[in-house]
Amino acid sequence: MLVSDDLAVWDDYRPLDDRQAGSTCDELYECYLEEASGPIVYLLMSYGKAEEVSEYATAPAREHGLVCFDPQGECLRS
Repeated sequence: MLVSDDLAVWDDYRPLDDRQAGSTCDELYECYLEEASGPIVYLLMSYGKAEEVSEYATAPAREHGLVCFDPQGECLRS
């Protein structure tokens, strides 16, 4: 049973597809999140609110040219 969901948001070019986005997410995660710095934010959300929070976070991120990626679904968020 899933109890949480994640959303990765970063400042970079928009990947061409979900596969490239997954690779970029993995690289950024490994390089920056252990140090809590860099161009990526990794949001941990309760599973029951994940869709609502993802939609809320995706809209302003898109307005500011940021990339949103769903690691569980392995897909870019519009």
